[in-house]
Amino acid sequence: MKRSMHKYGCLISCLLLIGGMASAQRTDDAIAQQFDAFRAQNLQEKLFVHTDKAFYVAGEIVWFKIYATDAQLQQPLDLSKVAYVELLNSEHKPVLQAKIAMNEATGNGSFQLPYSINSGNYVLRSYTNWMKNAGADFFFEKNITIINPLKKPDWPAAETSVYDVQFFPESGNLVGGINSKVAFRIVDAHGKSQEATGIIVNQRNDTVTRFKTLRFGMGNFSFKPYDADQYRAILTTNQGITITRPLPVVSPKGTVMQVKDNGRGQLSIHIESTGGGPVYLLVHTRQLLQKMITQDLANGEAEIKIDKKDLGEGISHFTVFNESKQPVCERLWFTRPSAMLVSLQPDAGQYATRKKVTLTITTKDPLSQPVTGNLSASVYLADALQTAPESGILSYLWLQSDLKGTIESPAYYFSENSPDLAEATDNLMLTQGWRRFKWENVMRATKSPIDFVPEAEGHIIQGKLVDKRNNQPAANITAYLSVPREKPLFNNAISTANGSVKFDVKNFYGGNEIVLQTNVQTDSLYRVDISSPFFEKYSETKTPLLAVSEKDADLLLVHSMQAQIGNTYYADKQRQFLFPRSIDTMAFYGNGDKQYYLDDYTRFITMEEVMREYIADVRVRNNNDKFSYRMRDKAFDRFFETPPLVLIDGIPVFDPTRIIALDPLKIKRIDVVAQKFYQNNLLYDGIIQYHSYQGDLAGYQLDPNALVIEYEGMQLEREFYSPIYETPGQLQSRLPDMRNLLYWSPEIRTDITGNKQVSFYTGDTPGKYIVVIQGITSNGLAGSSSTGFTVVK
Repeated sequence: MKRSMHKYGCLISCLLLIGGMASAQRTDDAIAQQFDAFRAQNLQEKLFVHTDKAFYVAGEIVWFKIYATDAQLQQPLDLSKVAYVELLNSEHKPVLQAKIAMNEATGNGSFQLPYSINSGNYVLRSYTNWMKNAGADFFFEKNITIINPLKKPDWPAAETSVYDVQFFPESGNLVGGINSKVAFRIVDAHGKSQEATGIIVNQRNDTVTRFKTLRFGMGNFSFKPYDADQYRAILTTNQGITITRPLPVVSPKGTVMQVKDNGRGQLSIHIESTGGGPVYLLVHTRQLLQKMITQDLANGEAEIKIDKKDLGEGISHFTVFNESKQPVCERLWFTRPSAMLVSLQPDAGQYATRKKVTLTITTKDPLSQPVTGNLSASVYLADALQTAPESGILSYLWLQSDLKGTIESPAYYFSENSPDLAEATDNLMLTQGWRRFKWENVMRATKSPIDFVPEAEGHIIQGKLVDKRNNQPAANITAYLSVPREKPLFNNAISTANGSVKFDVKNFYGGNEIVLQTNVQTDSLYRVDISSPFFEKYSETKTPLLAVSEKDADLLLVHSMQAQIGNTYYADKQRQFLFPRSIDTMAFYGNGDKQYYLDDYTRFITMEEVMREYIADVRVRNNNDKFSYRMRDKAFDRFFETPPLVLIDGIPVFDPTRIIALDPLKIKRIDVVAQKFYQNNLLYDGIIQYHSYQGDLAGYQLDPNALVIEYEGMQLEREFYSPIYETPGQLQSRLPDMRNLLYWSPEIRTDITGNKQVSFYTGDTPGKYIVVIQGITSNGLAGSSSTGFTVVK
């Protein structure tokens, strides 16, 4: 059975026969139970990324906001605390990468495009660690265009007359003697749709039927094939090019399903099979079971009616199982979802340069009642290069993310007044159908392995612990990861059977050295190799042809000049990064039981004196100049028999003699945990941590076996800068303001009345500006809107 899903042919006219079939309907719990069990074990995330625009020149900043949702409920999903964003070139090579902190199902970030970047179409993709289990086909992807006017572009070659024509029988196969509906799609070598007319002929060149495209290179036709015949299609494009392609082979046996809207609020499902026994129809919407019906065949046929109101919103899957409970045919049906109604109202339609613009944003539910929306907004100059977006969060979550391949003009399928909308939508379901799972995974009893866990607390640094003697993975060895700095981070992990180690590092922002080591006194024969957290598998989606040509050269220079002026005069403003306001900077053990600020005491010149005189909870032992510590257990007022964990700026120290050798004047504070402490699977008999003034280890020398590497934590949030022109001095500033992006905000929330006002100032560049806003409510109503205004000198 093909992945593509398909549509309806002929109805049974005998009412008596239909009534007999209806009376034979019943349910089959076994298939439904297996399906529900699979759904419960396979929570799926979806990401949508709103970028400030889709066209850039070298030197500009790409701003973006990430929305995370539950793929089944289509509601915000606060599961992953980290999202990965990559900018890929046409060869799937990452040009820029970032880890973005997620909070309450959203996150935001930015990319500064280097002046070394090549011109071309790029893919911005985003995913979470959990989404890697499903594969790259389920990641968010968006095409963006980047031009570097400082480097001569490779302009697109002349169009070639190579066409991709595909045919999709409604339920997967053509079966001899059974009337079938067949959808088709024709695109050029770059994936752009083509309009065409055509005929179907058999091997005797008899014309069987005629057809033509309806919209976006798609259409359908119906005919009754015979397995003794071979069929081919002869198409003629609008450019007069003739194309001949074979139809799928006709099978002598099989099952065909046809689905049709009967115009009375119902879908009629006609099933015809060359086999015997009952058939089972399972209907689900986003893996939420809607119907499970068992139907006996009468003369090889069955007729089922389903009320459309019983289907969920979005894409529903109709799957037919044979008497052996194997899936034999499937197709999709689309029900337009409810949406958040977003309206935008600028306080004027035209503004002078350097004037204040106030936008009033209103969010309502489908019943026009106010709702609180979590939104992001962008205002940019509209020209031949920077155009209005063709899709938004609504079309992506409900359509694009559940269909394979590129959908041309996805917003069309959510439009109001198109006479061809219903048929065009069904053609899309037939030609680009796809499911977010495989039936063989649903029907098997064993669970699929989970290779990637959700980062529900923060970023997880992963690696492999290997034996340096043979480079083979080593199991059951403890490894330690440290991020030495003023507020250090520390974690441990025990290697699994394949040597895998995973370190949870909450609140790791920005770039920093990380230190990895094993216990150098007992496990010095091992090392830790860190793995990249970015996924190195890619979807098969082709990057479209670059739409920019030499005729746009003058406009490109204007865009380049605008970017260079911004980077020259406002560079410092564009490089302002913020730590999250709510970040937890407390150590993994909290504040500890006691904190000793050494400046509060008379300073000693040796660390041994400090420990003996001030740190009463620690017993210091000296055996032939070999020092060791024991911690007092505050619960039982006795000393533990095994040593505590000793740290300096987050670095574990396995020999306290090296701590005793440090200059105590370089130590600011000593923390003490005077009790047993569990971290992951390790139990420490107390903790002592030494803090230097600068987080620089106070002269402590790392062990030669320690691995020290530069590592990028989660991206710091870049602050969007927009000049303010409130005073005469600001208005008369001689600094040029050539921005073509006037405003970007990833954090807009309407209040309980559904209202919010935002303000910004125009610059020195006249023209037509586009306002685009995207967002979602807490219960999953997605929506977007756009408007415009003009700036004149």
